[in-house]
Amino acid sequence: MNPLLTVKDLDVAYGTDRGRVTAVQGVGFEMEPGERVTIVGESGSGKSSVARAVLGLLDPARTRIAGSVNFAGSELLGLSDKQFAAVRGADVTFVMQDHAAALNPTSRIGRQLREVLELHRDRVPAHERDGAVDRVLREVGLNDVDRVRRSFPFELSGGMRQRVLIAMAIIGGPRLLIADEPTTALDAVVQKQILDLLRSIATARGMAILSITHSIDVARYLSDRIVVMKDGVIVEQGTASQVLNEPQHPYTRQLLAAASGAPLTGDRTPGPVVLRADAVSKRFRSRARVGGMFSRRAEFLALDDVSFELGEGETVAVVGESGSGKSTLVRCLAGLERLDAGSIAFGPREGVGRPASSISELGYVFQDPYGSMNPRWSVRDVLTEPLTNARVPRSRRATLIEESLTRVHLDPVVVERRIAEFSGGQRQRIAIARALITHPRVLLLDEPTAALDASIQRRVVDLLIEIQTQTGAGFLFITHDLTLAGEVADRVVVLQRGRIVEEGPAAEILAHPVDDYTRMLVSAHALRAPASTSRVITPEGASA
Repeated sequence: MNPLLTVKDLDVAYGTDRGRVTAVQGVGFEMEPGERVTIVGESGSGKSSVARAVLGLLDPARTRIAGSVNFAGSELLGLSDKQFAAVRGADVTFVMQDHAAALNPTSRIGRQLREVLELHRDRVPAHERDGAVDRVLREVGLNDVDRVRRSFPFELSGGMRQRVLIAMAIIGGPRLLIADEPTTALDAVVQKQILDLLRSIATARGMAILSITHSIDVARYLSDRIVVMKDGVIVEQGTASQVLNEPQHPYTRQLLAAASGAPLTGDRTPGPVVLRADAVSKRFRSRARVGGMFSRRAEFLALDDVSFELGEGETVAVVGESGSGKSTLVRCLAGLERLDAGSIAFGPREGVGRPASSISELGYVFQDPYGSMNPRWSVRDVLTEPLTNARVPRSRRATLIEESLTRVHLDPVVVERRIAEFSGGQRQRIAIARALITHPRVLLLDEPTAALDASIQRRVVDLLIEIQTQTGAGFLFITHDLTLAGEVADRVVVLQRGRIVEEGPAAEILAHPVDDYTRMLVSAHALRAPASTSRVITPEGASA
């Protein structure tokens, strides 16, 4: 059987102001028809550069590409843009990581799907295109076809938009789909749904999938074979079972250790209560469309009678799907949203008794290390802002800035560098330094590792645990990742549609959930199922 895709001796180098930078060196692998292969590695490993080279998306004026990319017996490197366009989007398609950037916000979904068919009009006649759009929407699980076709992207949830991207990728009947981080920023339930969808579509269509991910768990769940990349080279490749169960390279073992899910904190006894939420409720009001006019006010209950406590030195994880109320809760705690009912109180180590009266009571680490700080600001600018808000005397600021950077293991000499010069992991360390600089008793962590790859996630989590041990701060950890919750949390609070449905010790809740919703979340996190080794790839690309 001839391979569907053969990548051989692939080199990619980018031209920069500082000269050429090699991103990929000597990469080679093969894919059979219908096979699922995953390239896994940290940010900067070169995996996305490989995918873009296969797709012909690298600018030849700024990129030096060498080697061979052979698809179905035809060499792709060296093709003109017009020749590549005949392959890309037809036989080889791409599911981008960022659905917000991939979809036109001003065009309805149905129109965007038809435009894909019009680009490949030889495959689907004009009179069949509406039917083809409906069929592919149902195939990706969007069964309310009429509503989805009429919708703009912003009217759909993140999971629905990701399904639309998959529909756009498969509507022309490709033989190879390349998925770049297809589940990033999706909660666990939706993530599993998308991975199940990709697997089922690949099996039903005999379509090969080349996925790009930093998540060992995604690779485990989706792959027949795994390719591990580090610093632009392949350090290990083989069947999923071989790579995951008998890793040969130290880097592969490091990735597996970072995704192990082992508890990191051990048994701890929390100190006095430093945060109490009592019967917190929050409604959002909007204008509803009635008869084509915005006339009726609609209400959405985002938080409904939520109560919990956080002790000194304790970590409480708040978990739930997107839309469960997690982000609304943390915004209410931070004073960014006004409560409709209930109360929130912070307090000193001797007890809780007053609302937060200054920023020094509370630190806040946002999810996105790229969007949460002005990239043009210097580190000094970023760290000075909370000190100014807390009215810390100028004479103390330099010392506090140096202490804060040292605490997150950054050399204080970086203080004059701009945020744009740092990696994602370094930026998140600066964000943590900013949150800690006023010595808060409570730290709000809103998905603080969601945008980071696995080994950097682990380093940031290790750093947070170290800081908590040093400072005794209480951590409220907002996450959709139950594996992470099990690693870091003493207690877990489960939110569904704005209500707490279950609460208790982390080990007990995650091992023996009582509520049906919690059981569903735990089941959705079962991405550590044994790697699929029973599939046999036939010459036709179907699964035996």
